[in-house]
Amino acid sequence: MNGKIAIPIVMGVIIAIVGIIAITNQEPNAMEVEDTLNKELQPAEETTEILKKLEDIEKNAEDLKNLETDYDASREREWITSGPFQIDRSEYVLGEKIFLRTGGLGFDEKGQVAFLRPLNTTHYEVYLTIPFDGSDNSAFNYYLQP
Repeated sequence: MNGKIAIPIVMGVIIAIVGIIAITNQEPNAMEVEDTLNKELQPAEETTEILKKLEDIEKNAEDLKNLETDYDASREREWITSGPFQIDRSEYVLGEKIFLRTGGLGFDEKGQVAFLRPLNTTHYEVYLTIPFDGSDNSAFNYYLQP
């Protein structure tokens, strides 16, 4: 009699387990639609950051343009003098030629004019030397472009 009762109980448990598994594994009949519009939109934080950088670039471009227009190439020469040597300006723009004028060298004067470039606030380096000899020429002009 135990066998007659046990078999239907076991069969009932197996049917219940199979039914539960079948119900939980059912896929829905509705189609899943992916929202592609939201994926294409960029977060507002990135957009504002990009706009801020773009504004900085435009401001720097305007500042650079103002620097270029502030320089007056037609300004008068100052003629900075040291002994028989003269240069035409106290300050130069990058790429601008330096005009050296030498006059009144004595017959026995011989040497070099040295142009220095700053390394830091206390040290300089020789950039270019121009030899001179008073016995050959007592006056000469020289253009140099750094």
